[in-house]
Parts: sequence; C-alpha cells; structure tokens
Amino acid sequence: ALLVADEPEMRLIAGRQAALAILVVPEAKGIRPELTSGDPQVRRGLAEVCAAHLRFAKFQEYCAQQLCALFADPEPLVRAAASECFRHLEGDDLAGLLDVADAFLESPASDTQLRSLLDALKRSTIRQEDITLRACRKYTESAAHEEAWSNLEPELCRDLALRVYNQATDRKARDGSLDLVDRLLALSTGGIEEALREIEERR
Repeated sequence: ALLVADEPEMRLIAGRQAALAILVVPEAKGIRPELTSGDPQVRRGLAEVCAAHLRFAKFQEYCAQQLCALFADPEPLVRAAASECFRHLEGDDLAGLLDVADAFLESPASDTQLRSLLDALKRSTIRQEDITLRACRKYTESAAHEEAWSNLEPELCRDLALRVYNQATDRKARDGSLDLVDRLLALSTGGIEEALREIEERR
C-alpha cells in the first residue's frame, strides 16, 4: 500500500524497503513488477538500493539487470540515482561490471552523470582502456558544445587519457589515447604536453 501512498517521500521509502526485501527475502520476489512499473519515486528507491548493492557478488546479477534498465528511465532523478552505482566501486570492482558501464555509456544517464563513471575509472586498479577512452571521448564531444559540462573538470579526463597512453600495450589503445589527447588540447586542457614529454623521457 505504501508504494502508492499519497506522499512522495513515503513512496520513495517504500521503494527502498521493497527493493531491499527483494534482495534478502526470496518470498519478496513477487513484488518486482510493482517496483519496476511504479511511479518515479518508487523507481528512484529501487535505483538507490541497486546502486548501493551492485558491488556485492550476492546481489550483483539482479542489481546489474535493474540498473541497466534504470539508466534509460524517463525520469532524470531515477537515472541520476542509478548512476550513483559507480561511486560505490573500489579496487578491481569495475572489472566484473563492464557490461554495466557499457549500458551506462549507451544510455541517456551518461549525458548528465558521466562524472560518476570517470571517477570510478580513476580509482580502478585494473586497466579498462576501452571503457576509459569511450567515456572520455563522450566527455570531449559534450564539452565542445554544451555549457552544462563546464563544472566537470577536464583534468580528470586528461589524467585518464595519459594513464592509458602510458600503460597501453597495443597500438589501438595507444592511438586512441593520442586522439583523446588531441581532443583535450582543443578544449585548452592544461598540463598535457608536459606530461607527455615526461612519459616519453621515461620510456
């Protein structure tokens, strides 16, 4: 009944509680359709719970499935809540979730929430060259013509591009990183040329 309560805050809380119940109580699986077809507050509650539990192996399959759909939710707040999943990832977590990162990059969520994935890539202890280059290219494409990206520090993409360039073991990744460097230079991102010289001097 709380999933259809009059108060938006109550529907949000009910969505969270129902999503948690599905994760830990097998008998609660029957309420899944009520969550995925609920109003934006209910779906936001589902997104928040799945984002927070994605990194745990026990819940990963279900959470990944839900998040991949929620990235394309028509409600911006739901997409934003789902995108928070990347902020909970540490170490090598991202290595087993590249399908989720791929779904995110192909979804409307990445149009406004790209920073969450970029931060996760910066923290990752495992090289993710393809996803890194795709995410940074998306940033440069958007930054070139949208003022909304002005608060996203280009230095984050610079550091990621230079890391790929420094660590790349194949020509494709190396060429991709150099293309990205050119894009960042066109956006007047500082510190790139000096960093490239230092990398070459160490080779």
